Amino acid sequence: MPSCLASSSRPTLARMIVCSVVIVSSNAPRRGRFATDHLYQAERLIAECKNRIARQREVIANAFQKGHDTEVPVSMLRALEAGLRAFETHRQFVLDRTKNAKRR
Repeated sequence: MPSCLASSSRPTLARMIVCSVVIVSSNAPRRGRFATDHLYQAERLIAECKNRIARQREVIANAFQKGHDTEVPVSMLRALEAGLRAFETHRQFVLDRTKNAKRR
């Protein structure tokens, strides 16, 4: 686990995004294992984000059933979905970079 995530047992989505960006930018010149490690990390973050999205949808459904306002939970869901798209874009970046490195 990267050191920026090791300090907490359940890192927040925001911390995972920031850590992912920091790792990519600091390790950009490397090849080989770099791509494998980052592809694994991207897949893990995508899976975690999908789980959080599913839980957030449950929160929204429960709030709606109880007649509570859903504006804030829906806003959080949109933020989580944006984070998922960012992770998926990052995964594609790593895959493309890996393909380009193999061609060289």
